[in-house]
Amino acid sequence: MDLRGRSTRILLSAADGWHFVKALMSDLVAEEMLRTPLTRLAGPAELATLEADFKQRVIDSVMRLDLNDYFAEWIKARGG
Repeated sequence: MDLRGRSTRILLSAADGWHFVKALMSDLVAEEMLRTPLTRLAGPAELATLEADFKQRVIDSVMRLDLNDYFAEWIKARGG
């Protein structure tokens, strides 16, 4: 097999803030409350309630996050 002119790339990715935020957002996107069609809400009051609930979930999720735990899980998931 002639490999001239070909290259092989191995991409290694270190844990960083982007991965941390992506993990947070993935958990939040999986929330059932986000699956409520906004057009089915009864009106501005119900929309405001949903918005307040979602904002509180975001705040709670951020407050539970721990970079040390996240990094330990990152290493474990990659066979470290």
